Amino acid sequence: MSMLTRFVVGFLIAACSIEADAGIIVTYSSSSPDPIVAGSTATINVFVATDAVSPTPADTLDLFLAEFALTPITGPSGGLKFASAQDYTYLSDSQYVFNGVSGAYLRWLPPGNQSPGTVALDQLTYSISDFTDDGSSLPSRGVAMPVTLSSTPLLLTQLLLETAPSISGTYQLSLSSDPLHTEFVDGGNNNLSFSSAPLTLTVVPSLTSVPEPSVSHITLAGLTALVIRRRSHRKNRALTEPAA
Repeated sequence: MSMLTRFVVGFLIAACSIEADAGIIVTYSSSSPDPIVAGSTATINVFVATDAVSPTPADTLDLFLAEFALTPITGPSGGLKFASAQDYTYLSDSQYVFNGVSGAYLRWLPPGNQSPGTVALDQLTYSISDFTDDGSSLPSRGVAMPVTLSSTPLLLTQLLLETAPSISGTYQLSLSSDPLHTEFVDGGNNNLSFSSAPLTLTVVPSLTSVPEPSVSHITLAGLTALVIRRRSHRKNRALTEPAA
């Protein structure tokens, strides 16, 4: 399954599982690489969209605070962490939700002496925030320029993860539902409801440790090919043999 297919499937699942009044939908891409090889780093894109459907007024977004957490499922605690140094170049990406009006970009990328996010000391949680700004009153906030969201996902943030060497296991990446740690605010200074389905990540000691296709899958594939060949053979015989 391609990364695009996985993202579309994940987005549809998240969209179908939210409550009826949920305004913001937060989804994830698969990790790159997938699976994650122990001792290496991986990147995950986080997307934001809205479930507002016309004629319902479209949701706008003026600022957000989002806290993400990593929790072991089968792997050792701390085997997968947020990198202590995150990469914020995505703030200038054309697909970034606040592209061109990002307060974080205006203040931190040039000259780049600070960072807009905070990685916890144990590296198991990470908080990121941003707000819209026309840049007219630096260093104070200028005029807000809320962005109108749609059902088309836009990039909310990019997460850089790192792993301990020689481990294996699965981990859950989730967005905090605590309004003190995660909030989305619209152009009218109203808090928007939000929903996000957790993402399961797999860490393997090496690429050679990725499970091979099961015998049953191989057998099924072989039987399918055999049926196709037999049908093709019968069709050819019917076309070449004279009618009785």
